[in-house]
Amino acid sequence: MPSKKTLQEPSPPSPPAPIPKTALSLPIAEETTLEDLHLNAMDLKDLQVLLLTIRRAKFEHTALTGASLPRVTLTDVDLQNCDLANVTMPKASLTRVAISHSRLVGLGAEESEWEDAVFTECQAKYIRFPHTTFRRVLFHNCDLADSDFLGADIRKVTFLNCDLTRARFSTAQCKGTDFRGSQMEGLTIGSRELQGAIIEPMQAPIVIRYLGVVVKWPSSESS
Repeated sequence: MPSKKTLQEPSPPSPPAPIPKTALSLPIAEETTLEDLHLNAMDLKDLQVLLLTIRRAKFEHTALTGASLPRVTLTDVDLQNCDLANVTMPKASLTRVAISHSRLVGLGAEESEWEDAVFTECQAKYIRFPHTTFRRVLFHNCDLADSDFLGADIRKVTFLNCDLTRARFSTAQCKGTDFRGSQMEGLTIGSRELQGAIIEPMQAPIVIRYLGVVVKWPSSESS
């Protein structure tokens, strides 16, 4: 019998160089650029910044719950054990970003762009990515139940061992999207979106239902 192949996890983006812990003065101006930042255990709930750019930064145990960050730009940023629940960040641009062991429930990033990003062990139910473009992005062991990828370009996305129950992928571009190891029950997805997607044999019975195919055993009464 052929040997069983294991899933190969894409290489995550390189973390930023060590940065001394810093303090952040509040309030932040409506148009702000922050560089070489290291925040730990800071309360930034309901933060509102019209145009925020952050480069080479690390956030640990930081709360950004309910923040409003339209058009935020993050480059070489590492977030660990942070709370980004209900953050709104439409039209955001994120490059070489790693988010791990964080709470992203209800985060909204409509029409955003993510490149070379890794999500690891995140609670991300109800996360919203409609009409978002992803390039080389990995979701690893994330809870993405009831998430929204409506019209998103996820051709360069890997969902590795994620919960995608009831996620919405209507009109999304999924050619090359890797769903192996993830829960796919109750998806909103059609045959057009599934063309070129990568699944494993155990997921085939679920995917067949989304194609409108009915599978039956031969009737015992047939001759």
